[in-house]
Order: sequence, then structure tokens, then C-alpha cells
Amino acid sequence: VPFSVTVVGQFNNPPLYWRVRTKDALVEVGVSATNGLVRSLVLTAISSSGLTLSTDSRHLPVRTGVPRVDTSIWRPRPGFESRFVEVNAAPALVRGDSEATLYLSDARPASWTGSSRVRFGVTASSHLCGVQLCSLSPAEIRTIAEGTR
Repeated sequence: VPFSVTVVGQFNNPPLYWRVRTKDALVEVGVSATNGLVRSLVLTAISSSGLTLSTDSRHLPVRTGVPRVDTSIWRPRPGFESRFVEVNAAPALVRGDSEATLYLSDARPASWTGSSRVRFGVTASSHLCGVQLCSLSPAEIRTIAEGTR
């Protein structure tokens, strides 16, 4: 797994999942069913064609906190599969010297919400579009690079 981030710890209810999947990539964003807070993110796989190297240090405003997701896209259905919403988009992983940014679609952030280590990119219309891991060590950068295939 190139990377996995747990934003908020234990919950009583199982999360909802927003899944971005192609034949070469799989990303799952866990969302609280009760309040829409982003709980976790797992980049399971991404092909090397989705990886770019960048020294782009464009800075956007950063707000402290965890973004909320509109949970109305999850339709109540019987069975565990009702907890998943899948979209077919091509995620892109941009790796810098000490950060890695995973874009979940073609959209780019208008601002970031998070902490000094993990930031969530949000569009001008408040849609989650990326996750940035900051202040990574050289070993963490290598682990992410080795996880691409």
C-alpha cells in the first residue's frame, strides 16, 4: 500500500466509502455515516503512469480541521455494498521532495483543510479533490514511490 491515512480514530458505526477506481488505481476515502467527516484514506494501488515528480510549491490557504462530505450520494440499500459509491476517475500522484499529493480527479484544490502533516484539497464548490501528505521523510517518499507499479 503506497499510503494509508487515518484521520479520526475509532467510531461506533462502519464508515461509508467513496471509491475511485480504474484498472490501474484504487483509492478509498472513508466517511463517517453520522456526520460526513472524512475518517480515512487508503491508496491501495496506482500505476507508475499516474505518478509524476514535481517541485511545484504553489501555496494555497490552509484551514485547520477535517472536511465534511455530503453523504446524500449514498443510497440506502440492503447489504454491505450500499456503503460504497464508486466513481471512474483517474487519480494522479504527484511526489515532491518532502510531500506527496494524491489528486482524486482532474479538479484541483482552491484551498486545503487539515494539519501540518495531512491536508485535504477542496474545490471552490467544496468538493474533496485531493489529499496531501506533508513533511515526509526520504524513507516515506521512497515507500510511496516503491508502491507504484
